Amino acid sequence: MVGIYGVLAFFVTQRFREIGIRIALGSTPARTFALILHEGLVLLVVGVMLGVLGVRSLEQVLQNQLYGLAVMDPTAIAAVALLFAVIALAACSIPARHATQVDPVTVLNLR
Repeated sequence: MVGIYGVLAFFVTQRFREIGIRIALGSTPARTFALILHEGLVLLVVGVMLGVLGVRSLEQVLQNQLYGLAVMDPTAIAAVALLFAVIALAACSIPARHATQVDPVTVLNLR
């Protein structure tokens, strides 16, 4: 969970300059915020799909490691996907909100 948060927060933080340019050119902070959330959620969906495929391909190996739980238990998979979604939302929204509230001139270092 910490890794997911760290990678997504770093991804958004690296785009502060781009966000400043978007806002300076007339994009609203809400639209920029929505764009960043959308891109983060696309990464989340791809990651969850790859994770389910990985679990499916390693089903026999994982079955020996789990006690009292089926490998492809839909409840467990949904719970993990929901947990990752909450983390991804926080990881994208916190830095994105901060970036959209900063003055574009400050972000672009034009002073």
